[in-house]
Amino acid sequence: MILTPDQFKEYLTEDVPHSDDVLKVMLDANEAAIIRWAGPMGVSTEAHRVYGMTMITLKQPARSITLVTDTFGSTDTELEAEDYLVDGRTVYRLGGFFWGNRTTVEYISDASAAEYIMTLVKLMQCDLNHQPGMSSQSAGPWQESYSGNHQDERQAILELLRPAAVFA
Repeated sequence: MILTPDQFKEYLTEDVPHSDDVLKVMLDANEAAIIRWAGPMGVSTEAHRVYGMTMITLKQPARSITLVTDTFGSTDTELEAEDYLVDGRTVYRLGGFFWGNRTTVEYISDASAAEYIMTLVKLMQCDLNHQPGMSSQSAGPWQESYSGNHQDERQAILELLRPAAVFA
């Protein structure tokens, strides 16, 4: 768990009209969305099926690679650091070799705990401020407008943690 309801409330400037139980469900759901999008904080393990290719794209930029296991058929081979090159989110197979049937990469993500926390806070604020079907509201001189699609807003927040892959 990245944040408890009490910890989350410390990031807010006003009271939340939801119980701690409801906030916990929302926090858990948003944390799961972050993990699906960017992988867990700290050490991540990703399995890729990239047979015949020379590069793998990770969910997060890698600060360092701790283990690469390449599998051909039923044979697992732990690769040496000289067998691959890491460039941000991309791991290249070196030496004129291709990746096997299945390649598992264990790495330490470049994203910090603070980035995960702020992404979670922003997703929660987006959900709490979402007004389905309402584009604006006003009372006297006060006026508030709501932007477009809720899912687009959530995606933009997630992309601050890990930009979407762009293929040329």
